[in-house]
Amino acid sequence: MTRPARSSFGVELGRLMLEQGVTYRELSLRTGLNPATIVRYASGKRRPSDRTLELLARALEREPKELLEWRRRRVLERVATGGGELVDALFRRLA
Repeated sequence: MTRPARSSFGVELGRLMLEQGVTYRELSLRTGLNPATIVRYASGKRRPSDRTLELLARALEREPKELLEWRRRRVLERVATGGGELVDALFRRLA
């Protein structure tokens, strides 16, 4: 199974950073997060917690809800493209 190049969150984070002309280093200074960690979020190699999403949203002058919404979109995308496998995996995990 191949992983998409960037998560929907990574795309959104990159768009917001570009829109505001914010570098990884500057975003790091605003949030207290390591710049390498922010790069991993933007590239889809790591998923941020809800608390981290709130930090990033505030640093990018957005409502936290705006970035938290990416999780809901991601779940809906996964259900639409491979819902059966996702439901089976969830069932195994909860059983």
